[in-house]
Amino acid sequence: MAYTATPNTTMAYSPFFLLHGREVPLPSNDNLKAKVSNSDPDPNRPIENLRTTLKSAYKSVKVANRRSHQNNKRYYDRRAKRREFHAGDLMYLYHPAKKPGLSAKFHYPWSGPHKITVKISDLNYEIQDKNDKKHIVHLNRLKAAHGFINWKPKKKWACTRKPRSKSTTSLDNEGEVRIGPFPLMKEIPIESGDPPDQP
Repeated sequence: MAYTATPNTTMAYSPFFLLHGREVPLPSNDNLKAKVSNSDPDPNRPIENLRTTLKSAYKSVKVANRRSHQNNKRYYDRRAKRREFHAGDLMYLYHPAKKPGLSAKFHYPWSGPHKITVKISDLNYEIQDKNDKKHIVHLNRLKAAHGFINWKPKKKWACTRKPRSKSTTSLDNEGEVRIGPFPLMKEIPIESGDPPDQP
């Protein structure tokens, strides 16, 4: 209740007044007011008064907010430094968040170097890492990397394994069936005169 009844330093009005068009009715204020009859010939007059009061209050609050934003921007820009990078510059990327379960003691927030590919605006850049992944990051997360002359993306590993040769079935001149590189075993012919040995 203390916050809603206190006038704001920026808006010069209390939040309760901007919402209801009147100040907070406190018990101590009722005893100080003069008692006046509430007989009003025009019932729409309080609504019109409330409308004009809120309209003028909103207009002054709008001006005060714009002035406050300009003051805050001026205070912030006193220490802000204008930085500009170009395509091809090498940068470090800031990662403040650490993976869950890892100790913050051994967390290194800077990764890279990364290469700037496109300048999207004065504050946003597109960068590329060594794995050819591209990200759009804000200027505040970048820091110039010095001492890297030969920056090249990592080579992508290609599959060097040869495919297996398919087994082919073919017939040679003798009518023998061959599967792949090895022929089937030939049946030994049995002479008609002698019966085979029985074990």
